[in-house]
Amino acid sequence: MKLIFGELDQSVNPLRIEQHTAMTIPWIQAKLGIYYLQLHIAIFEFQNGKIRIPQQLVPPEVAEPTEEQRQTPQAEELLKIVKAIRDQFVASL
Repeated sequence: MKLIFGELDQSVNPLRIEQHTAMTIPWIQAKLGIYYLQLHIAIFEFQNGKIRIPQQLVPPEVAEPTEEQRQTPQAEELLKIVKAIRDQFVASL
């Protein structure tokens, strides 16, 4: 997995993200990273209260697959997984 880091430049219009660093990590490390991030967020929220996410930053609902995408045997199963992850995120807000 390639992680690309950048900085939001709010001095220009339209806003621009200046990318400056990229790191490639193995998928195992990415999955472990999610675990530790969730753990630290849970501890932070326990001590400080919920982290508020502005409505305009909440990820949009997942678009329905196109006809071409529906031809893929696993498309419906993958769509359910992606929707469940978003629903779990939204429920945590």
